[in-house]
Amino acid sequence: MASQVLALILSFAALGVSCSSRTSAPSGCLTVKVSGASSGEYSSLGAAVSALGTGSSSSTACIFMYPGIYQEQVVINAFKGTLTLYGYTTDTSSYANNKVTMHHSENATVAGSDEASSTVDARGNNFRMYNIDVVNSFGVGSQAIAFTSNGNQQSFYGCGFYGYQGAADYIFGDATAWFEQCTAPTQRITSVKALSSSFRGQVIEAAPGYTVTGGVYLGRPWGVDARVIYQYCSLSNIINSKGWATMAPSAVPTFMEYSNRGAGATTTSRMYETTATAAVSLSEIFTSGTDWIDNTY
Repeated sequence: MASQVLALILSFAALGVSCSSRTSAPSGCLTVKVSGASSGEYSSLGAAVSALGTGSSSSTACIFMYPGIYQEQVVINAFKGTLTLYGYTTDTSSYANNKVTMHHSENATVAGSDEASSTVDARGNNFRMYNIDVVNSFGVGSQAIAFTSNGNQQSFYGCGFYGYQGAADYIFGDATAWFEQCTAPTQRITSVKALSSSFRGQVIEAAPGYTVTGGVYLGRPWGVDARVIYQYCSLSNIINSKGWATMAPSAVPTFMEYSNRGAGATTTSRMYETTATAAVSLSEIFTSGTDWIDNTY
């Protein structure tokens, strides 16, 4: 997943959320069926997005996707209003039972850039997505992006993003971001590109079948003023004892940890770290307001 200029919240699997289902389209939504689409329905997400037109900044629209694997690459850039994508699910509280998958396989070398390889590239402001998995299955050899988030106030709930982003920085970009109750399985030595991010309730562990003990860094600054905190996270033994890596010349990052647990949470050997004396709240991260975030999730 790549991030450009945005403010977003990612919630892959929110713990303690009441279980409910979403098996039919909310009122007013366009509907998408990968097979068996009837009159007034669409067989691809791209077709439904095109049908929305441009709208206006005050427009509101939604798209509901029925179960299936959608073999397509989609750029969402024309609609100017608030757009929500819903995936069919019997459990809205988690990605574990998602039934909708967006799938594409292409690397950045062939596509021409990281962003151009994205399975889904969301470029508009005020974009929400619920219970949809996004996959770039290209695999080893080059960067291959699952999702590019390129807009302000984008948010994701109960979603899964799967791909191979080279050997480093599989979450990266110039963003203010909040990750809540996410699982980040890792296959090899890597790190997170840090700009301004908060990870809360994150689980960082080796992907099934892989051993990467001590091979993962919590982040490294591509810019000189990166600010990152991990709080209430489960950090396994894949975390390097130094915690943080440096990259940008003359970088003066603020790297913090607060109340984490697990074999990788020991901070005695950490580099570049500032001691955190309290947890950070959403309102401290998104200082212009949080009314765009779905606080019911």
